Amino acid sequence: MAWFAVRSIFLFDARAEGEDDTYEERVRLFDAADADAAIARSEVEAAEYAADHDDCTALGFHQSFHLFDQPGDGAEVFSLMRDSDLEPDGPVLRHRGRAGAPGRVSRPPPRRAQTAVRRCAVGR
Repeated sequence: MAWFAVRSIFLFDARAEGEDDTYEERVRLFDAADADAAIARSEVEAAEYAADHDDCTALGFHQSFHLFDQPGDGAEVFSLMRDSDLEPDGPVLRHRGRAGAPGRVSRPPPRRAQTAVRRCAVGR
């Protein structure tokens, strides 16, 4: 068994109230045999979560990440790497900052020439 973090996306439909819909991204930890088993458990949990919340729909998006470390203080629980030609001080950080979650950009983004990219395989 190994630890996997699985990211799932949910829709909270607020159109009936004349408001914008809300999308929630949740990351849950699962002790599972492999990425497929972790995603299968996430699908079950997501259906239960959606059923417990009014106007909530599980969108069927589940993305797994195999933890390199045991869960604990400071352990990496999710990482997603994407290729992009966007500059780091442009829309990438502005888009991520709009989610309404507590956070901050703690240092200026690195210049493209100084950025090293490590490619790794992420489950499903």
